[in-house]
Amino acid sequence: MSMPRLHLFEFHEKSWCPAVLRDLTTDYLHFITTALDAYAPLTPQLEQALAHSDPPQILDLCSGAGGSIRQVQAQLEAATGRDVSARINDLFPNEKAFARTRRESGGKVDFVSDLVDVQQVPAHLKGLRTLFNAFHHFRPTEARSILASAVDTRQPIAIIEANDHGWLPALPVLLLAPIMVFLTAPFVKPFRWSRLLWTWLIPIMPLLMTWDGIVSILRVYSPAALREMTADLDSYHWETGKIRHKGGTLIYLTGWPKA
Repeated sequence: MSMPRLHLFEFHEKSWCPAVLRDLTTDYLHFITTALDAYAPLTPQLEQALAHSDPPQILDLCSGAGGSIRQVQAQLEAATGRDVSARINDLFPNEKAFARTRRESGGKVDFVSDLVDVQQVPAHLKGLRTLFNAFHHFRPTEARSILASAVDTRQPIAIIEANDHGWLPALPVLLLAPIMVFLTAPFVKPFRWSRLLWTWLIPIMPLLMTWDGIVSILRVYSPAALREMTADLDSYHWETGKIRHKGGTLIYLTGWPKA
């Protein structure tokens, strides 16, 4: 019997979380996913979904500090042999990180300055909608609204989670996250003295990242839950599954209009 999903809270998603801690969190997540090239195994699935966006472009939602979107965009360009542009957006935008991503990508990854309601994305924002490691933040009714919004506007969508669901996958986070956050503090870009303060002198960040990491795993939707969520959205072709990668698990859901 599978473990039921627990919808606890993560510190960095709350409006009362200090901006400095939220930015330290999203910068760290960007650092880790980029270092691991976490989403590379899903290039074929993303390429298949991107084929239903004309022109080939990505609208990345709940982007945090930009995640690995620069890597994903470059990998899709290599896979398709076409120019692929991307736009990123977040409820609490890490604007310095967004600007850095735009600069490093030569403008191929830009950001949407206006806040976007992920449950009702405006129809004029075209492209493959992606949510990397963010879908678990939403309760089932909200999550289904995100999928329904893509269906209503006939845009392809890809949901990717970088963790499996359950207590067993949470165990390595409990054991390793505090050590990783502590040891990598000087190497996360951009370098911030505040990271050293809140990691080494006052160890808030190791505790925050450990809690948020465990909670995110307990909130992840399983492929079975994703299939149930899309059961009546039958005007779309849906694919979901798991892929093992570097000792971890990626869960994905992709969808696009049926011909």
